[in-house]
Amino acid sequence: MLAISIVLMAILFWPAFEYAWAKWDTDPNYGHAYFVPFATGYLVWRKKSILCSQALAPSSTGYFLLAPAIFLHILANNASLLRLSLIAFDVALAGLVVLFFGWGMLRKVIFPLVFLLLAVPIPLYLESTTLPMKLAASSAAASILNIVGMSVFREGTIIHLSNLSLEVATACSGIRVT
Repeated sequence: MLAISIVLMAILFWPAFEYAWAKWDTDPNYGHAYFVPFATGYLVWRKKSILCSQALAPSSTGYFLLAPAIFLHILANNASLLRLSLIAFDVALAGLVVLFFGWGMLRKVIFPLVFLLLAVPIPLYLESTTLPMKLAASSAAASILNIVGMSVFREGTIIHLSNLSLEVATACSGIRVT
């Protein structure tokens, strides 16, 4: 029954997997994402002795995770919000773990399941995210330059020196953007 459930989940969530693969393929910000499922599998495999010793207590309360996750996936898929569908997949996996193995097992594999979310492409609303980081970086740089004795004036993300002006670029915010 578990194998059938996994196959059905793969078929149901296939559009989200295709979206993720295409995003990983075209956006260099997600070059790591190819390895996340393998790393997740490794994290689970490392716990195999603990998992094998865990008493199985299948619980039908797993449907309380599985059903909303599938419903969310259907809504997200119809609205072309496939990032949300990928998150729903992770919740559905948690539901399957509870359904077939119990809540105790879910507690043992919760970190790998959360780690799997690192493969989900996130929308980068850059200006709202990076502007505060750029302001902090420019403020820190201006402060350091003042401490070492250089005369500087900071205006937003632009640092004015006596003979040139420097702008703290988006790349300096800490978020990689291509």
